[in-house]
Amino acid sequence: MDDLSTIEIILCAHGDRRGSFTERNSNLKSVVDYIKSEIAPKSCQIALLSEQGSLEAALAEVDFKVTLILPLIFSDGYFYKKIEKSVGGLGGDASNLIRVAAPLCDWPELSECLVGKVPEGGVLLVAHGSQRSSASRLANERLAARLSDFSKLSVTCAYLEEEPYADQVLADSKEALCVVGLFLGSGLHGAEDWSLAISKSAVDPVASFTIGGMPEFPALVCRKIKKIYRDKDSNSYLTD
Repeated sequence: MDDLSTIEIILCAHGDRRGSFTERNSNLKSVVDYIKSEIAPKSCQIALLSEQGSLEAALAEVDFKVTLILPLIFSDGYFYKKIEKSVGGLGGDASNLIRVAAPLCDWPELSECLVGKVPEGGVLLVAHGSQRSSASRLANERLAARLSDFSKLSVTCAYLEEEPYADQVLADSKEALCVVGLFLGSGLHGAEDWSLAISKSAVDPVASFTIGGMPEFPALVCRKIKKIYRDKDSNSYLTD
């Protein structure tokens, strides 16, 4: 059994700013509780990238000896680069001793989980999208390609804020799709916009859920942490 008692973990997410106090970021808090119970790390913190100084405050609490930043965001766009900038700004040995994992869309573990979870047939991956950056679209397309390669699923992409718009795709579809939202929390996009898009479906979806809402998500995050910990070649400082 792995001993992860020396590892310090920072979970980075955009963060919800809507909903009641108890509902905001509840998915994140559930992940932290699961990590603490399953692998008992030295520490596990949340850094909200939508809040100025949150990541910097979390970094100030770690000793950088065994530190892993897990970006619970889906693309390598603006917020991922914000993480890299914060880590790079530390300078010296500190920035070299912090491992920043890939964003969620590029986790093989996520693809494997979805292949085992979604029913055969058509799958629609719904991401945020943006008129100003291609990062969300490209990440969604990478995940779709990986799912198609390793399964018999027919996977297409749609977005909230760029074409093809999710609500229009669902309104036009004559097929009952499995609709998967690339959203972590239950804020504006992961609850309100998501629910509105689903409500436009001409045919009721076979299933519809967001990544953060999957019961399997906390275990998926733990599995990723253990994988990084065991990767001695690229993460030697984690196994000293």
